[in-house]
Amino acid sequence: MMLGKIYGKGLTDLDAAYKALEQLKPIKTYDFTGGMEKALLSAEVNIGVLHDSGIYRYDGQNQPIAFAAPSEGVLSLEQVWNITPGTKVRELANAYIDFILRPDVQKPLAEAVWYSPSNKKVKLDAKYDAKLYNTEAKVAQLIQVDWKWYNARKDDIDARVTRILRGDDVELSRPQ
Repeated sequence: MMLGKIYGKGLTDLDAAYKALEQLKPIKTYDFTGGMEKALLSAEVNIGVLHDSGIYRYDGQNQPIAFAAPSEGVLSLEQVWNITPGTKVRELANAYIDFILRPDVQKPLAEAVWYSPSNKKVKLDAKYDAKLYNTEAKVAQLIQVDWKWYNARKDDIDARVTRILRGDDVELSRPQ
């Protein structure tokens, strides 16, 4: 979806996204175990997309790379806590959520994992404050995805991307 925004007319411009993805080949894919970070740090690849600010974890260790956000914006990744209706441990679940949202818990999490704190009362040290999305003005810069639109097309999008990455997708402008 970000490729559609960068190279096309918006987040839902699938033809532009598929064409841009095709132009990026060869593409090496990684799972979420830190493989991309390791490939970037070892100079195995020159550019990569991290799902979060993971590369910041190496800040100050003379890493040969820098985290950069595209000028077009950064996708908002939202994390939500839910309690299952009818749970027999509702009190425990609420206590856990209350614990996780405490400023004294959110601050070290934000500084260790480089995720923006959920609690507005958390005051970050300058190093973190400059890079994390922790104010309303910074959050307003995030690109919100129309997840309803995406979810209605998810299977087709995933299948098409898989075909492109495997190299067996030659029809770039097929209607969706």
